[in-house]
Amino acid sequence: MHKKRGIFFTIDSILAAGIFFIILILVSTSYISQSPKVHVSFMSQDIVRVFTNIKVSELDNDYVKTLIQEGKITRLNSTILEQIGEFWAEDQIDLAKNFTKSITNSLIPGRFGLGVYVDGDEIYSRNKSITRNLISSRKIISGIEKDKPIEGFASKAGLTGIKSKTTNAYTYFGGFEGEGNLIKRIVLPNDVIDIINATLEAEPGGNFDLYINGFDSGSYTKGSAGGGAMLADKFSIDEDYYENFKNGINFFTINFTGLNPFIAGGFLKVRYTTSEINDTLENDNKRYWLPGINGFINYYGSVYSAGNLENMEIYLDFFSNYTTFMKIGNTTVYNNNTNGSTTAFLDNSTLADIFAADGISYSDLSKKALPVRLGIVNVSSKGNADVMLVTDVSGSMQFCTSGDAGSYLNCTDWWDDTLHLRGERWVDTITCERKVDVYKDASNIFADIILNISGNKIGLVDYTNYYGGCHWFWSCYVCEYPNNCGWNWANPNCIVPFPDSIARTNDLTIDLITMKNVIDTTETWWGTCTCCGINKAVEILNEQSSVARNKSLVVMSDGEANHICAEQGTGNAKQDAIQAAQDACGQGISVFTIGFGADVDAAALQAMACGGGTYNDATDTSELEEVYKEIAGEIIELTYETQQPSVTLTSHLNPTSYIQLNYSEVSSLVFGKIPLSFETDRFGNNITTGILTIPEKTTIFDAKVTSYSGDKWTDNFVVNNDQVYKLTDYNDDYSVLGDPYIVNIPVENLNTGTNNLIISTGISPTNNTGGSLDDRAIYTLLINAFSDFSAVVAKSEGCNWNVRYEDSTTDSITIPTTYSKNDICYYENATYEQDDAMDIVIYNLFENLDVDKDGLLDLKISEGNFNIETLTISKVPSLWGPAIVEVRVWE
Repeated sequence: MHKKRGIFFTIDSILAAGIFFIILILVSTSYISQSPKVHVSFMSQDIVRVFTNIKVSELDNDYVKTLIQEGKITRLNSTILEQIGEFWAEDQIDLAKNFTKSITNSLIPGRFGLGVYVDGDEIYSRNKSITRNLISSRKIISGIEKDKPIEGFASKAGLTGIKSKTTNAYTYFGGFEGEGNLIKRIVLPNDVIDIINATLEAEPGGNFDLYINGFDSGSYTKGSAGGGAMLADKFSIDEDYYENFKNGINFFTINFTGLNPFIAGGFLKVRYTTSEINDTLENDNKRYWLPGINGFINYYGSVYSAGNLENMEIYLDFFSNYTTFMKIGNTTVYNNNTNGSTTAFLDNSTLADIFAADGISYSDLSKKALPVRLGIVNVSSKGNADVMLVTDVSGSMQFCTSGDAGSYLNCTDWWDDTLHLRGERWVDTITCERKVDVYKDASNIFADIILNISGNKIGLVDYTNYYGGCHWFWSCYVCEYPNNCGWNWANPNCIVPFPDSIARTNDLTIDLITMKNVIDTTETWWGTCTCCGINKAVEILNEQSSVARNKSLVVMSDGEANHICAEQGTGNAKQDAIQAAQDACGQGISVFTIGFGADVDAAALQAMACGGGTYNDATDTSELEEVYKEIAGEIIELTYETQQPSVTLTSHLNPTSYIQLNYSEVSSLVFGKIPLSFETDRFGNNITTGILTIPEKTTIFDAKVTSYSGDKWTDNFVVNNDQVYKLTDYNDDYSVLGDPYIVNIPVENLNTGTNNLIISTGISPTNNTGGSLDDRAIYTLLINAFSDFSAVVAKSEGCNWNVRYEDSTTDSITIPTTYSKNDICYYENATYEQDDAMDIVIYNLFENLDVDKDGLLDLKISEGNFNIETLTISKVPSLWGPAIVEVRVWE
């Protein structure tokens, strides 16, 4: 039994050992078959990691060292993967193969297969058959692509100088400068290459001679170059006089040769070429030089603090035996009764205290046009008389002064605006001196006298009656000829030329030439509605004058009133005329009357004279001229009844006088920016509205609007619906304030693109009269003289550039100067290599220099004016690619 149990144990042991051995064999077999699969997978992944992380400089490999020594590998900081990709991108497949082989031979045992591919292109492969377990690992590499360079380029460019630019220098007159010969200054840069043109645009009071730096520079006639009431004469200075200008400070003198020695707004402009980049930029302060005035100090103008006003000073150098004053805004900063030559210096502390006494701080004076008034106390400056000539132009004014009619009624043709009319008019039968011609001569003398006092104004009303309509019993009724002159009882086609009995009117003006032209074109018509003429003249005065001014009517008639007015309503023509005159006097208007000839109604005319006015008899027609002279003298006496006439005063202001404003910086750094001045077109309307367009890629440095206010005041200026100037901010009584000719625009109120401007004038807050056809904007832009880094592209070589300028001249410029190839680029039609960083950045720079984007450069440049910087850039993901690197390992 014991043996039997021993046998059983032995058998159990043998069976257990056998089972263990079988399991061991199975486990061993399983391990041996799976182990290579895991090892191959690790090897492919590890190779990719090594390629990605190990730099070429970290390899201890003789072949790699040889490539470095031979200059075939230059970027030692590149990874193995990047170097393989570089060789591939440059189509150096053999180098890529050998480079890969030399590195992988020591990493992958020889019994394994190996293949390296870039975007499917084989770089290196061991010639071993695949038996089992091929494992592939991939890696994306950016910045490379087949047949593309392995690096990119970005360039930037700037101007270190310019060959030349064409721009303008200006000096501005105030809204009124006089009364006497004037001295002004204009500053030109130190390297003016050439003067292109010089223009004196102004509204002068009379004719004058111009002297530049003491040299005769021509004679100029008021009204001969487009000037008139609130319109500028545009005088071109002859090029023979350009040599009278010099670099730096220039003084020019305006010597008046006749009456009305003043300028009511305008500027001298010199257009020149210069190689200075920043010739027109000013420091963060402004010295406003006052004009030299030799005659009678009478100045209306303005100053402007472009930034936050920090301090100011005033220096006055003048001669006066009267009380001389200066106002800035509504604050009197100087008032002194002097005797002879005087100098006055007002420092910042003094001025700050003066303004503070009026409750005004410097911040209240910042970024706004400040009216400036300099003159003599108790002397009217712009004149104070508003006079209406109210003239009888009835048919009898066509008669001879001898008493003979010398005329007869006959069907006559004439033009009324665009209509060709026919009607009964007085037609001359003999040659003689006509009453209307005597009136023209006398009233011209009257205008000379009244307007000799600057600021006085004259208007005109010619009155007749409302003849016309269908007077079938007359030989000729008024009709439109020839189509509508056939008589038809049902529809006679009759025309009433003057339904209000007013033949014509002319608004109040200071412009003597305009007024004389109107007087010289006086025509005679039919009857005499005296009350109509008076009522119309009063209407014009109420619309165009103010309570502060002295208003007068000069009513002339050669007969008696024969038409009534509903306004007076007496039912009698004479009584209506008398009542109309009395009504005018009731409104503070003086009425002077003139009886011209033997047939006048002297009693009615005497009854009409009122309000300080007088009746004057010119029965002898030769006396008419003297009568008008006497009335002119009486009006002037009324105007100055508590003042001294300015024509008898003598005072002088020296051109060394100035107002200095110092203010904080208002513009960003101007490094790399070039200033150029521009003008808009004239606004061309009386509203007055205009457009100022700021181009893209420019910076507005300075902008202003001109305002020819004539005998009015510039009182409102709106920019993009924001009011930037309002005269009533200072005083409702305009007559005590200065009058800006230029109104500056705060640059923060302007936008890139279209800006809407509205400027107007007036004589009071309730009497707005629009602006001038000649108003415009003058502005300075800062042009970017650099172009920042371009996008990264394949090359940066350069080109031979052809450019054309605004003056139609051309240049061929090699950029950079070391460029030696034959490629030609054109800015005007955008022809250049768009994968060349240098060409891209030069084109962008040229685009900056082309302000209006018309393909023509506003600045002239040469090859030596460019500073170009180029960066070589690699490993930029967005440059090319990506490419896929694949590593395959197998048994």
